[in-house]
Amino acid sequence: MEVEVKIRGLMMDPVTNMPVVVLKETQGVGILPIWVGIYEANAIALEIEKVATPRPKPSWKVADHWDIASDALRTGENEVVATVI
Repeated sequence: MEVEVKIRGLMMDPVTNMPVVVLKETQGVGILPIWVGIYEANAIALEIEKVATPRPKPSWKVADHWDIASDALRTGENEVVATVI
C-alpha cells in the first residue's frame, strides 16, 4: 500500500535538541517524525522557504536516508516498498 505524505513541518526535539521533519499523510491523519541532522534540516528549510543559495546545496538525498525511515516503519504488515519523489 502506497501512502502519499507531505512535509508538515520542521521542528526541534526539545529532549535530543535535534531537528525533526514531520511528514503527514495527504489522505489521512497519520504522521511520521524523522530525526535529521542539522545540515539536512537546514537544506530542507531552505527548500521549503524557496531560498536560493549562492553555492551548491549539501549533497544528500531523501532516498539516501530512506532506509532509516523504512526500518522504523517495518512493523507487522507495514513496510516501505517504494519512495516516490
